[in-house]
Amino acid sequence: MATLNPCIFCGRADVQMTKEDVVPVWLLKVLRSVYRQDSLDLTFRGRRLRRMCAVRHMIALREVCAACNGGWMHDLEGAFRAIAEPAIRKAPRPDSLHVFDRAAQLVLATWALKTWLLLQRSWHHVTQYSMWSPDALHYLYEHRAPPPGVRMYLSAVKFDASVAFGMKTTRLTHTPTDKRGVISFMHFRPLAFWFVAPDLGMTPWDAGLLPSLQHLQTAFAQIWPYESPEIHWPPARILLEAGINSVLPDELFFE
Repeated sequence: MATLNPCIFCGRADVQMTKEDVVPVWLLKVLRSVYRQDSLDLTFRGRRLRRMCAVRHMIALREVCAACNGGWMHDLEGAFRAIAEPAIRKAPRPDSLHVFDRAAQLVLATWALKTWLLLQRSWHHVTQYSMWSPDALHYLYEHRAPPPGVRMYLSAVKFDASVAFGMKTTRLTHTPTDKRGVISFMHFRPLAFWFVAPDLGMTPWDAGLLPSLQHLQTAFAQIWPYESPEIHWPPARILLEAGINSVLPDELFFE
């Protein structure tokens, strides 16, 4: 009998794996119906890749067991959809605010990190570098929350009309110690997530060394770790594509 690879979340190896749509079908349908686009824009350390149409076929993994896929991940997906779909369906306007309490912030952060890690894994053959981490995936399974050392932010963006969703990732290097991390941006039309983290072996080096996005505080709301019992979306400042590129150069060295 062939040995089965273990589930990347719970670690069980005695069960059949199921197909996990990294970007869910309902979300692709919303993006297609509202924005008439399903194109993907991926940039990794200055290398840009765009693939048009049928994006769903390149972002499915068969490494998640039925218990995880149909259990806690299904519940997380439902909770995220209830919170995020109204925001994604409408262009962000300062006079039409969504209020996210701590429970909603936890759902947004957990779903976003899970999706970001799986996107990194599914694109490993393209970038030849994967920032996904078994430790981080196991932590999500056990705690239903992002691991320590990760900071996550929410923003609103206006993008090129041809892009429905995308991700850009930059390597970080702390010059005095040569310790490394990542800063990454992932958006689904106006709703955008930002991640600042040590290299995702989830090594517990001082997260205080990581650069902060507080200088852009009018454009960001921190959702993990909690900073406020409530945040409002969209924030006062909505980012354009040029502004995002200025925050994320190909590589960033900091002290």
